This record gives sequence, structure tokens and C-alpha cells, in this order.
Amino acid sequence: MPGLLVGTEWRVTPADLNSFLSSAHDATQLALLRKAVEDPEVWAKAFWEDHENAQRILADEYEEGTFGRSLQDALRRYPPSQGK
Repeated sequence: MPGLLVGTEWRVTPADLNSFLSSAHDATQLALLRKAVEDPEVWAKAFWEDHENAQRILADEYEEGTFGRSLQDALRRYPPSQGK
């Protein structure tokens, strides 16, 4: 964040402060989003909202390392009764 040295004190313009706080807020929001997207329990909970679709995913076959397999693992690990 840019600042000006006035005598022995550092000063920051309101616009620069606002920009800094906005950037920090955006970074925090991005980190929270990233954490949610990477959480298999979040995915399982969302897919269990459509029980029929979740059952279809569980019945299909997916190769190791695919999103489908990861989703199956999450659905098995977090059945609907255990969701937060």
C-alpha cells in the first residue's frame, strides 16, 4: 500500500486505504470459496439434495482420479444423515 512520509509519520490516502481493504476482502472471499470447493463434504451435501441424482452417481463407474470418482467417494463418506 503506498504511503507518504509526513515528518515522522506515515500517511495513507483514503483511496489507497479503500483499495487495500477491498483487495484484502477479495482475497479472503477467494480463500473461503477455494476452501468450500475443495471440501468433499460440501459437494456431497449439495448432491444429496437431489437423492435420485446422487444414487445415479453412486451406481455409475468412474476411473480413479476423475471428478466422478471423487464425488462417489464423497457421497459414500458423507451420507445424507451425516451432512452438516
